[in-house]
Amino acid sequence: MKKETKSKIDASIIIYCKNQLNALKSTIDSLINSYNRTNYEIIVVDDSSIDGSADFLQYNLDKGSYNDMTLIKTPNIGTVKAKNYAAKVSKGNYLSFCDAGINVPKYWLDNLLAISQKYKASIIAPSILTTKDNITNYGMTFDSELTPKPLINNPKIISEIPFVCSSAFCINRAVFKKITGFNEIFDIYGSEYFELCLKAWLYGYKVVVAPDITVNRYCLKNSYSISIGTSYMIFNMLCTAYCHFKKSRIAKIIDTVRNNYFFYTASDNIKSNIDLIFKWREKYFNERLHSDDFFFDKFNIPF
Repeated sequence: MKKETKSKIDASIIIYCKNQLNALKSTIDSLINSYNRTNYEIIVVDDSSIDGSADFLQYNLDKGSYNDMTLIKTPNIGTVKAKNYAAKVSKGNYLSFCDAGINVPKYWLDNLLAISQKYKASIIAPSILTTKDNITNYGMTFDSELTPKPLINNPKIISEIPFVCSSAFCINRAVFKKITGFNEIFDIYGSEYFELCLKAWLYGYKVVVAPDITVNRYCLKNSYSISIGTSYMIFNMLCTAYCHFKKSRIAKIIDTVRNNYFFYTASDNIKSNIDLIFKWREKYFNERLHSDDFFFDKFNIPF
């Protein structure tokens, strides 16, 4: 049950939605009925859906369970800019980013925030059970080709992880601001939460998973995810490298993706943005506490 609105908001739950008609309402209903004591707000960003995903909210914002929610309409700006905008207008001391297509357990938010404070973790994630294949992920890592790989072995205890799963996680608002949020150089969609967690580690913050708090994720097909171009993903990977990695690691990434059909499109995009990328690279290198070697060594990523 969502608590009555108070002047102080402890957490802001931000849901990005793009053509997820059959998922958004069930996700919101799950959040509302999760019986948290934490005072929170829910912000839905509808990024120009064409299937009426958020119509039920637009008509019911002043009625019943939905009366304290905020609905933001954005002009197809992609996940990064939409999430950053929602974070900017939010009021919570913690930001909880959730996909449209999840079901949360009771007190999930209370428990995540309590663990964050107890373990001094700036980013805290639940385990994610993908209902389609009944596999639980406890975060993500990279393999030797820098391909995302789920962590499927239950650590049993609160554990440090390289990256969270994108479906649901919380981050301290002050830390989100310090590490400049999601990288707005990124194209439309893809890998933004990898870069966010990487920045957190390089800046000296901690990312952990709470394996006993499990959020169910439903695999949903929608026109947005199907239409995402691979060039976006490659560009975002290259952008991450140019912003955060040493030169030899950048060269290795280029060699890894060079034969991909979309490489040259992504490469041209990098060249068009290179001045801005190098500006952010200088900022990150000046402010961070650790090198990228620290991160790769810490998590035994052979790249």
